[in-house]
Amino acid sequence: MNFLPSNIRNPLNYVIGIVVLFALLLAGVAQALNVSSTTLEVQAGNTASVRITEASGEVRLSSSNTNVATVKYEDGFARIRGRAAGSATITVRDRQSSRQIAVTVTPAPVLTVEPTSVQIQAGNTATVSVTNSVGEVEASTSNTRVATVSYSNGVATIRGRAAGSATVTIKDKRTILRVSVTVTAESALTVSPTTVQVQAGNTATVNVTNANGAVTASSSNTAIATVTYATGVATIRGVAAGTATITIRDSVNTRTVAVTVTAAPVLTVSPTTVQVLAGNTANVTVTNANGAVTVSSSNTAIATVTYATGVATVRGVAVGTATITISDSTNSRTVAVTVTAAPVLTVSPTSAQVQAGNTVTVSVTNANGAVTVASSNTAIATVTYASGVATIRGVAAGTATITISDSVNTSTVAVTVTAAAVLTVSPTTVQVQAGNTATVNVTNANGAVTVASSNTGIATVTYASGVATIRGVAAGTATITIRDSVNTRTVAVTVNAVVAAGNYTLLAWNNLGMHCYDGNDYSIFAILPPLNTVNAQLVNQASGGLVTSGVTLTYQATADTTGSVNSISSTKTNFWDYVQDLFGLAPAPDVGLLGYPMASSTPAPMTYSAEHNWFEAVGIPITNVDDTNRKNDYPMIQVVAKNTAGQVLATTKVVLPVSDSMACRGCHTSNTAGNAAANAARPVAGWVFDPDPLKDWKKNILRLHDEKQAGNPTYANALQAKGYPDGLFNSAVAGKPVLCVACHLSNAYQLEAGVPTGIAGIPPLSRALHGLHANKVDPDNGLTLDSVNNRNTCYHCHPGSDTMCLRGAMSGPDYQCQSCHSKMSHVGSTARNGWLDLPNCQSCHHDGQRETSGVDAQGLPLTWSDTRFATNPDVPSIGARLYRYSTGHGGLKCEACHGSTHAEFPSREANDNVQSIAVQGHAGTVQECVACHATVPTTVNGGPHGMHPIGSQWVSRHRSSVGTAAARAECAYCHGADFRGTPLSRVKVAKTLDSRSFAAGQMVGCYDCHNGPTGAITSATKFAEGENFIDSIGHFFGELAVSVMSYLSEIGSKILPA
Repeated sequence: MNFLPSNIRNPLNYVIGIVVLFALLLAGVAQALNVSSTTLEVQAGNTASVRITEASGEVRLSSSNTNVATVKYEDGFARIRGRAAGSATITVRDRQSSRQIAVTVTPAPVLTVEPTSVQIQAGNTATVSVTNSVGEVEASTSNTRVATVSYSNGVATIRGRAAGSATVTIKDKRTILRVSVTVTAESALTVSPTTVQVQAGNTATVNVTNANGAVTASSSNTAIATVTYATGVATIRGVAAGTATITIRDSVNTRTVAVTVTAAPVLTVSPTTVQVLAGNTANVTVTNANGAVTVSSSNTAIATVTYATGVATVRGVAVGTATITISDSTNSRTVAVTVTAAPVLTVSPTSAQVQAGNTVTVSVTNANGAVTVASSNTAIATVTYASGVATIRGVAAGTATITISDSVNTSTVAVTVTAAAVLTVSPTTVQVQAGNTATVNVTNANGAVTVASSNTGIATVTYASGVATIRGVAAGTATITIRDSVNTRTVAVTVNAVVAAGNYTLLAWNNLGMHCYDGNDYSIFAILPPLNTVNAQLVNQASGGLVTSGVTLTYQATADTTGSVNSISSTKTNFWDYVQDLFGLAPAPDVGLLGYPMASSTPAPMTYSAEHNWFEAVGIPITNVDDTNRKNDYPMIQVVAKNTAGQVLATTKVVLPVSDSMACRGCHTSNTAGNAAANAARPVAGWVFDPDPLKDWKKNILRLHDEKQAGNPTYANALQAKGYPDGLFNSAVAGKPVLCVACHLSNAYQLEAGVPTGIAGIPPLSRALHGLHANKVDPDNGLTLDSVNNRNTCYHCHPGSDTMCLRGAMSGPDYQCQSCHSKMSHVGSTARNGWLDLPNCQSCHHDGQRETSGVDAQGLPLTWSDTRFATNPDVPSIGARLYRYSTGHGGLKCEACHGSTHAEFPSREANDNVQSIAVQGHAGTVQECVACHATVPTTVNGGPHGMHPIGSQWVSRHRSSVGTAAARAECAYCHGADFRGTPLSRVKVAKTLDSRSFAAGQMVGCYDCHNGPTGAITSATKFAEGENFIDSIGHFFGELAVSVMSYLSEIGSKILPA
């Protein structure tokens, strides 16, 4: 190393020198510091980079405001992060120089979700929009059993899983937001109906509700049925007969609909032949049409045709024949039409007389087309027309001609108008008992009517609606004056004194509880005439016996509990216009078939019947319309009993029930309804469609009757014998009405009126009607008329739903008509004798029991050995046991005390209860001894049905009558085996008996006063009225002895050998 200079011989110095030399060389060639951008904009929260080059040595970075931006050096870059909006300067330095970067920091966006709360159904989804996110977005749920969430491209999708609530959290790098989620229960897809029947070519719809998502519908067999779906409705179209299954799906559930496609109907027309008068029309029923119906005539000069709503209307134009063609989209049918000559317009009568102010009617028949009417002098008479009747009103005295025209003919009616009517009063003499009333009919009044009495101390009078009501005040005579604006009339009044009260009891009753009649019209046929019956018995209270001689009984009209009076019938029915044709009799208006008049203000006599031991009036021709034209099925009459001196012994009021609700109109009225049961009675020739509803159903019956009996020689012979050779329908139309019982035997006529009926070989009326109709279907409820559960069975033809004739004690919910009469087929049995084989009391009332049905499964009356409540045998004829002819206690008829059949006391009809309340103080069976006895009889079992007397006298003295076991056994019949009472011992009204109070309805038993049937009297029981102390002590020890002996007897029977 010696060859080196001395200053570098040292190796360390040598190295240092080399390094220094190298550094100097580097310095001599270095370049200036450089940045890729001197300005920069960055969002708060984000990072931006600036490249740094040509740096000498270490690079250092700094921010003028680290709250706005921070910086760090990384891999040759300045990484600048925005912290908050604002400006800052970033300085970059190396060893030799520095550079500056101006940084602007803009605000960072805020994470946003919309909406912030969601309600969704389980199984469905909802979306939430996510905006302004920074970095990656995450979404999560607080309860995945309630709701799940997924995120993609700014949308969070939430799916409901089960009912409940959950919170969905959505966050980015800087922000966390929450969405509240409520999930409701998933709706179940519902289709209705689930079974469908549709005709081929037709459609049916199925409602689709509660669907989740989209709905699809498909058919298992499109050759049978196809299906489309829109807006909640699946529409099914029948293609061909057969079955198919329609499947309806939503996003969750699947439902099926069973479809039956029936064959398309075949067009039907009825009838297929028609005969119609020229100018008239006939209807053809068109059913089972497919699509639109068209009609045409082969010759419109003979007949034309129109169609509407299932009916083709054929109009006759001229005499001849034509063919009507009726077509639908599939088939055609023809109807052969024969048009006959139009009838000649007929008016009847052709002359009329009418009083000024009154009207008269003219019948117009055989009209062709519209009818017009006119008067030649409207100052004399005017005229109006409606439904086959021209109504002529008299205006002033004189004559006029009424002209009546149709489209072809003209007829005239000569009218004579007489002067206005003269005031009329009827009757002009009146006899009334003091305290009672009598009525006088006032007719033909001109203007206001006034009434006055000559002596109001004897009689007073009031007037309303054509009736003057006279009230007797005291015995004597007075004159009633009745005036209108023109005339004055007088009525002589005799007021009879009232016989001392309590001497006589008068009991009256209607025999059946309801009488039916045909109502307003008898011009077509008659089932029953207006014919009602009242029976009565008079009891002498002193002897308790019946009075059968030395007295007269009369009946007259009286006001009922509502003020309704019924005193005339001839103005309320046309019965008297046809009675001669029907019965061959000619009673005067308001007189019945057997000569008894209608109840009026004039008393009419009753007749005593020795055979039945009653007074009677048979065949009173009452209707169910009162004198104010108000319907009243329960009008009342007053029955009065007088002695030979004319003194009133007793009076009573009784109902004469009457109804026109027996009509067959429910099934036999012409109709165009589609109800098969309602059309089952349609004649083959079609419904008559008579514009008068009272004639229409009757004509339909006669037409049907003729059709069903066509070819029957017995029927043909009967028609000839009874004067109906052209058939019933034609006879009635021609003006000869038909009497049903002329051919059909009716015991009703023969029992009530003694009128012979029937023809041998023809079934009795009751059997014919009930037997024929038993298997028919009730159009109202679909049950057969033979059903024991169908009360309508009886009420369609008998007074029922409106009249409510079954109204007595046995009319509750536990009883039907069939409970006593059995079902209709049994009533119509050939083994039954109508009106004689009827229910009897003992079928239900026996051995202290009450049955709720009195017949067995074959319809035969139940029989029991106990006859305590039995009706009498062989009344009114051998083998019969009719209640209404049976006799009970004291010779009184059963109906006298218990009420009429169907209206047994108490009745829910107030009028029925008037008599019971009058004679004993309360409604119900006449059972109070004081009703007929001035002194209560002393007897143990001599009362009705073996009863003891009723009242305190019996209670206070009955002890000695029940001292033996045999006597007590008799008591048990009514008071029960436990002696605590039964319905037979029930108190009807609240009573005090021997100082003991009994509530209405309480069942009297031994324990009410005693410690049992053999126990001692309780301390509360007082001594009997009239007993002295010694008698009381005797009774006490007597009862004690009875109790002791009874006890010893029981002990002895147990310890002594037999």
